[in-house]
Amino acid sequence: MNQARFSSPLLQRDGPPDQDSAVFWCRSSGGFPKPIVSWLINETEQPPEDSVWTQVAPVPDNNLYNVTSKLTVNISSDDSVSCSIMNQWMNETLTSRSSGVTDNTFRSRASEGMWMFSTGLCVAVGIMVGAGVAYQIHLDRIIRKKHKFLEETEEEMLTSKETSV
Repeated sequence: MNQARFSSPLLQRDGPPDQDSAVFWCRSSGGFPKPIVSWLINETEQPPEDSVWTQVAPVPDNNLYNVTSKLTVNISSDDSVSCSIMNQWMNETLTSRSSGVTDNTFRSRASEGMWMFSTGLCVAVGIMVGAGVAYQIHLDRIIRKKHKFLEETEEEMLTSKETSV
């Protein structure tokens, strides 16, 4: 295998956002070769080396890699954190950024897209179900009118036979 793109990194924070000490996790999967993981605080400041732990694990049976990186750092709630996954062979860098640490979970663009797609799909299914129910009600009314018409016609025929006899 020559090269494969990593998934967009997912950046998450563990623990309450109001604490000064924070643990951030960055995860990405399915790429080749082994990536370089880097962290930035406020888009310019690199964290101390001993505050970062990174594991790059091969996926069994396909020679791709999954990467998990952990950043433990003291930051204020106004600071931002970003995690980058760099695939040197493809000259590609994927980054997830937090816009302050007050939110407990930071989602990558890919997961935001999935959320929007899922919401749109649910709305579309809801509209289709509503249209189906409305159409079924319409058909039921037509059938009731036909039955009522046939009953009235049958009664008229019976009464006309009785009056003619």
